[in-house]
Parts: sequence; structure tokens; C-alpha cells
Amino acid sequence: MSEIKFDREALDGCLFIGVVYDLYQPLYFRDFEFGTTPSDVNYVLHVHHRASALNDTFKSLETIYQLLSLTNLPVETPLGNISRYNWVRSILDVMLGRVTSIRDCVFLLIESVCEVGLSPRKVSRKALIRNKKITNNRLIELIDEVAETGKHLREERDRLFHRGERRTLGSLPEFYYAASAMEAFGSSGKHTGPDGEELVLEAEHKNVITEIEVDFHQVVTVLSATLTEIFSNLYPVFKETFIGKMKAEDGTSEVALGLIERAEYYNSKFYQN
Repeated sequence: MSEIKFDREALDGCLFIGVVYDLYQPLYFRDFEFGTTPSDVNYVLHVHHRASALNDTFKSLETIYQLLSLTNLPVETPLGNISRYNWVRSILDVMLGRVTSIRDCVFLLIESVCEVGLSPRKVSRKALIRNKKITNNRLIELIDEVAETGKHLREERDRLFHRGERRTLGSLPEFYYAASAMEAFGSSGKHTGPDGEELVLEAEHKNVITEIEVDFHQVVTVLSATLTEIFSNLYPVFKETFIGKMKAEDGTSEVALGLIERAEYYNSKFYQN
């Protein structure tokens, strides 16, 4: 409903993402499997798997912006209309799940790049910052920062999915729910409460959406900046580990080194301009 914009390609411009994706491309059409390949190839497969999951989840946040921007409500479907109230509830369910999963995707990526050696179920903030394989102090700080970003949304997600507790919507929550239901069933015009109070449904809905949108965008903005810095700190670790694994196998691949050098060159030129 506002003009807030989301840059879904923000992470694609990071050198880390570019190199990981470039190294993965030659492997895409080959019949490799996790754990049965040379260590350098296996490393790229694992890191790409985690990086791609994180990047895709981040990009999927664009859908939340699109859903929040819809003004043609209630939503008509072959099975009946979706009221404004239920539309917002559905958006919140998706939003809370996706924002929460980003933190977990970040932790799994860090575990893979740094080869911490934990099973996915045991990967957590504490497990990472206490592990001796993670020696970069700034990366440790960023692990804490990403854990704190959007923490209130993760807590809301837990209340929703574990206890069924939902946030209140609007200044007159019960009135907003009832008026939305009446509108969905075809009622138009003014909506008046039991005490004669009047609710301008579209205005109330706009306030509900704006509150969610502003809060969501603030979290996404911080996440985008934090993820970009995390990638910057992970890249040297990834590059050193990958080249080390190549040398331990059959020697360094000129093709792989060329892909890395090309990505670094264009990345440096981009930031110079």
C-alpha cells in the first residue's frame, strides 16, 4: 500500500555469492552427490546448497511486500471471498515463517563454510560462537547480530505456531474482524458497532497494513545489511578452504582459479564505479 521497495537482488551482488555460484555452474549437469566426490567439489556442493537456500529465502520476502500492497479486497476465489482480516492473518503467517527461517539458513551456511562439523539439528548461535574453528571476531559479532535481528518476530512466530496466540489487528480488533467478514459476504457502506461507533473499514485496514509493513521493512533492511557483511567475512574463509582442498586433491584447477579471479576483478570494478 506504500511505495516501500525491496531489492530482491541485493545478495546477488556479493562476491561470495558470485564465486560460489560460478564454481557450482560447471558441476550442475554432472552426476555428483554429497559425500562421494573429491573434497573440493563436495565443499562447493555443500556451501552452494546452503547459500542458495539462504538467497532464495531472502528473495521470497518480495512476495510479502506484494501481498501487503494488494488493495483489491476482499479477494475473490472460486471457494468464496477472503476477507481483509483473513488476508492479513495469512500474510502474517507466511511473513513470520520466512523471516524466522533466514536466521537458521545463515547459521547453517556459516557451519558449512567454516566446516564446524555439526549436524543441522545442533547448529545454533551458541554452538557457532563457541566453536574454535570460527576465529574471526567480527563474524562472531555478526552471528549475534543476525540472531537479534527481528527477534520480536521470531518470538511472535513461536507464540503463533506453538500456542496459537495471534497479535491484535487495528484499534478496534473485534470490529475490524466483524466488518471485514460482513464486507466479504457482500455488505457495503458504513459499518456501525453496538454502541453506535462507526468504522471506516478501508482506513482501518490501511493502518493495519502500514504498521505491519513498516515493522517488516525495518527488519528486512537490517537483515540485508547484516547478510552482506556476513558474506564479506565468509568469502576469505571459503576461498582459502576451497583452494586448500584443490591442492590436497589433484592440484589447483586453472579453470576454478580463473572463475575466482574473474569474479574478484568485476567485483572490484563495480565498487570502484
